[in-house]
Amino acid sequence: MVNRIRDDAAQYLASKVCQGRFMPFDLRDVYVEALVCCALRDAFPDAGWKPAENGAPWDLEDDNYTYLQVKQASALSQIPGSECSERARPLFFDIHPGKLGRQTHLYVFAWHPEGNPDIADHRDAGQWRFCVMPEDELPEPAVQQKTQRISLGRLQVLAKRLGLQPTIPYRELAITINHFASVILEADLKDARQAEEALERIQRGEERTYSSQEVMAKLGLGS
Repeated sequence: MVNRIRDDAAQYLASKVCQGRFMPFDLRDVYVEALVCCALRDAFPDAGWKPAENGAPWDLEDDNYTYLQVKQASALSQIPGSECSERARPLFFDIHPGKLGRQTHLYVFAWHPEGNPDIADHRDAGQWRFCVMPEDELPEPAVQQKTQRISLGRLQVLAKRLGLQPTIPYRELAITINHFASVILEADLKDARQAEEALERIQRGEERTYSSQEVMAKLGLGS
């Protein structure tokens, strides 16, 4: 009952806020995050996908602590204070790592390509295209720079290198994210197993540790 009331309230708010076919950038941000979250919850209800807590450097997370960040852009953007649209700037996505570096496993780059204002509708999930990219496939974080961006064209090249389509439709979004999330989880489990096995070997005396003095000596740095 509580969940139904919550969902009905969310739909009511969306209908009030998203009254026109075009949305300003900040509203599109929240709306596209909601689209991604809904896709994942519908396709994989047991994964526990949910919005991140306020202040987290990612947008969505699941029960396995997979962190996902959503970036979006559109060919048309709402003119402030108007229901009319205007051509957006050249298409780039912000990937600056911030002061703490990137802490996200996956990025979802959403692109609304429809440039005809008589057809374009930001509310229509079917009009959006998506590119899912693991963080370690992106250019190295440029922490010292004030800005760091990546173009849609570069993302499409990276997607092809991973054997993916340059962009995918909404109906394929959840299964693509789940694929990468599964790969990341398996890698984490493998690392954990290896660490546990190494600890067991040490405890059995099959593998010894070295003191800092011994390490320095092996490196030729001792006195």
